[in-house]
Amino acid sequence: MHTPLTAPVGSLLFIAGLGHDGPFLRTLGVLMILFPEGISCDICLNDKMEISPFIDVNSCEFFVHNTDNTLGFLLSGDIGLTAQMYIGDKLYTSAHA
Repeated sequence: MHTPLTAPVGSLLFIAGLGHDGPFLRTLGVLMILFPEGISCDICLNDKMEISPFIDVNSCEFFVHNTDNTLGFLLSGDIGLTAQMYIGDKLYTSAHA
């Protein structure tokens, strides 16, 4: 499962804040859940094509190991460029590098 790193941590803080001493923890949890995974910028080349450089640094992966069925966790991130070409009003194709 791919998720922003702060989403599971924020969820745990929100749940912990449901107790008697919780407004601060609940607020911090919600802010962490809403914290973006990364940023990008859309650059329009013409009416039908745009490119979008991006950087994602707030990412993690949860997975199950094939050998012993234990839960694994890895930090992840990526930097790249997406090109999008619009075919119709609500349909486009894209490529990522």
